[in-house]
Amino acid sequence: MSLNQWGSGEKRGTYYGIWFASHNIGAGLTYLVTSVVVMQYGWCAGFWLPGALCIVASLLMFKFMADRPRACGLPTPYEINGEKDTTVETKEKSVGSLQWEVIKRPAVWILGLSSAACYVTRYAIESWGVVFLTAEKGYSMIGASSLLTTMQFAGIFGTCLCGFISDKFFNHKRNVPCLIFGIFCALSVAAFVWGPKEYDWINWVSMCVYGFTMGSLVCYLGGLMAVESVLNVRQGLPWE
Repeated sequence: MSLNQWGSGEKRGTYYGIWFASHNIGAGLTYLVTSVVVMQYGWCAGFWLPGALCIVASLLMFKFMADRPRACGLPTPYEINGEKDTTVETKEKSVGSLQWEVIKRPAVWILGLSSAACYVTRYAIESWGVVFLTAEKGYSMIGASSLLTTMQFAGIFGTCLCGFISDKFFNHKRNVPCLIFGIFCALSVAAFVWGPKEYDWINWVSMCVYGFTMGSLVCYLGGLMAVESVLNVRQGLPWE
């Protein structure tokens, strides 16, 4: 919701997708850097280094992150772009009543369950992908980490472009592109798991497609569609 304060309705998807690429950038660097650190200094260092970096990042966010433009003395994105501010509440309601309206919406539950299923697949690949590639397909640790790093950087393109695609070609609707990306994501996972191990290119193609589509799905289901659904609740509008 905080990010919504920094992007207007006409460009929310585009800005949200670019911001969401941070997931894939961090994960992609983690595979490569952590693999090298573990090989050089052992498994303990593989936990200590990411933990220390997270502490530093948290301190930087605490120091510099602002919740909305007006907190920094800046105009809203709606004022800059000359658009109508659709985030203004039209009904005076308590926080509890607004939360209850969100819970009562079937669309919120559908998004939650879909996001949960999406993350099960994501963490299965990202947590066990190296083990699967080394044990079942004969990759070295560096080779497997390089493949998953490539997958994460393909995800950067997916997250950066998914919002723009829905804004530009689907009139700011996320459901149709989300379905399209979901189908290709399922096909890529099937190719990765059941593809013959002697055809190395199948792993690379499937992981690039998977990274692109999973980045898009996480952006849609894990944030953008939920944010817009909650905004509609605040305005007393039906979910679209």
